[in-house]
This record gives sequence, C-alpha cells and structure tokens, in this order.
Amino acid sequence: MKRTILLLGLLLGLCSPCYGTECILNVARTGQEESQWCWNACSECIIEFCGGNVDQEDIAQWACSLAGWCNDCNDCVCPHPCGGCCDQPNYLYETTYSIAAILWAFGDIGSSGMADYMTREQILEDVCPPKCAPFVIRFYWYENGQPRGGHVVVGHGFDSDNDLLHYMDPWPVGQGSFGIFDYDWVVEGSDGPYQYDHKWTGSLRLPTSCQPVAVPGLSAAGLIVMTLLLLGSASVLLVRRRLRLSQSV
Repeated sequence: MKRTILLLGLLLGLCSPCYGTECILNVARTGQEESQWCWNACSECIIEFCGGNVDQEDIAQWACSLAGWCNDCNDCVCPHPCGGCCDQPNYLYETTYSIAAILWAFGDIGSSGMADYMTREQILEDVCPPKCAPFVIRFYWYENGQPRGGHVVVGHGFDSDNDLLHYMDPWPVGQGSFGIFDYDWVVEGSDGPYQYDHKWTGSLRLPTSCQPVAVPGLSAAGLIVMTLLLLGSASVLLVRRRLRLSQSV
C-alpha cells in the first residue's frame, strides 16, 4: 500500500490526495539567502517542487543581468547573507526579471498573474487534484495606512472545513517557515508573525500542473495506464478506509 501511494505521488507531481475538503502540497521549506530575496526563494521552491534544480545565486545573477542592479552581477555570489548591490526586491509578474519570468526561464513553468487575492474556490482548484499546483501570494505592508514594502510567500494548501490557508514563508533568512492561518486574516490582517498590517494584493497562478516525474522504462502510454490503475487502487483503499472508520464510530 505504501509503495502504491508513493509511486502515485511521484506520478502526480507530489500531489497529496484530498481527504474531505483539505488539500496540502508537499513543498519544501525554502529560506531566502538575503534580506530582500523572498522572491528568489519562492521561485526556487516552486521550480524544485516541479522537478527542477536551481539555486538562488544563479537566479539572482540572471535577474541582475536584466535589471542592472550591479556593475558586476558576480557580486550576487558570496557567503550569505552578504547584502550589497544584488540584495534587491523584485516583482511578481510585471517585469522581464519577475518571479513569473524566473519560473519560465529556469523551469519552463508558465504562470498568470493578477492584482488581487485568490478566492477559496480558486485556491482549491489549484492545490487539489488534478492540478496540484502551488501559487504565490504577494503581501503589501502598511503602517498607519502608509505602505511599508512587500513580501511574497508560496501557497500550498487549504482546509475548507476550518477555513485555513497553508503557506511556505521564506523568512527568516536562511531558514524559512510554514504558516497555517485563517483565510480572512491572510487576505487582510494585522498582528500575527509580521511587524506591520498586511493586505494580499497580488497572486501568481500556474495554469497547469507540474510535469509528472518520469519513471525509467515506462512509455507515455504506460504512464497513463499506470496512473489510472493507481488512481483506481487509491480510490478503493480510500473507500475501504472510510468504511472502517465509519464502522468504528
């Protein structure tokens, strides 16, 4: 049973099955290497979730070459945190070196941005099967109604029963963290783990799921058949599990 579920997870891009109205994707905790590199760590997190391999220095050098942050973009490579000209904020999707551009350049991952928060229905559509895709949340900070900068995190799950949103926060530097918060608070709130009031002002969504992990010696047709068989097996196992639970109550 464990081997079946593990292989199914690989075939579906690490997408966990939904139990009731909860879907949680298994993204990695990814700490930003510089004080302004939340955009960099979120890009790395999504690219590696989708099967790629990239590091934040390469991403920063690439973005620097387009944005012109430094006279020499090799300054992006140093023992971290190092600060300096390459420690810069970035955009969600509005420039040629934004998170959306990084996902495409380093992971062939398409995305679509919107200057608004995502509804509960949109979140579930993204994180649940068959799509199984993380998304990016942009926060703007406010103090006494005045803007104080911004931050991005990776949304990777939603619990409809308790109205809780799961996200990966690349802060603190070099560590990162996971957060589970009330949906309404994520949209707009104060207190919590942040110094300032915040508002969810933008989102970046993947239009399709990540590509499945290749299984050696398995053709495309065989992959489809195997996926269908495993889905059927998983459904049977889930039904049996629910029957046992209902009989034990």
